[in-house]
Amino acid sequence: MITPQPLGRPTFMGASRCADLAELEADFAILGVPYGHPYTLDAVSGPSAGAPDAIREASTHYAAGDITWGHHDFDVGGPLFGETMPLVVDCGDVAMTPGDFAGNSAATTAAVGAILDRGAVPIDLGGDHAIPIPVMRAFDGRGDLSVVQLDAHIDWREERRGVREGLSSPMRRASELGCVTGIAQLGMRGMGSARPQEVRDALD
Repeated sequence: MITPQPLGRPTFMGASRCADLAELEADFAILGVPYGHPYTLDAVSGPSAGAPDAIREASTHYAAGDITWGHHDFDVGGPLFGETMPLVVDCGDVAMTPGDFAGNSAATTAAVGAILDRGAVPIDLGGDHAIPIPVMRAFDGRGDLSVVQLDAHIDWREERRGVREGLSSPMRRASELGCVTGIAQLGMRGMGSARPQEVRDALD
């Protein structure tokens, strides 16, 4: 289901590693989803495939100084985590098969579902804009979910090039999930990818 983060490679902010989701004990679980559906046959080895490891590498700068522990956070009006630091673990990446978009999507939903089953909050590192679809599917049947999207585009295409679960469609697919009770879309600007009918569909 997952490929654990190898020894010798950085974890997110130096978090400990989890090799088996069935044994996960954490408040937050980092999960890499190194794929997407950019309408080509090379999604797994494409430009977004290395993003989870790049994010982990960049996070080591913040881990070194332990800047989050005990410091005042002006957004919350006090220490961000209170007296107890939450347990964060890095679960590595969803195991992917190049070119198997349906299988990779199902594997992502299963991995996020396994994290939720263990009572942890999944923090998913993409991947391209297609990964919210299988991630949000894992929440279906678990209560209401509100989605906040920060993007220049509304990502509401019914399909593009015959693909219904690509990077142009995650918010439309989210709107079809029974658990999604609201979507707030912030940051739309300029001439995006949406046509007038897709904007009307999103508003409806």
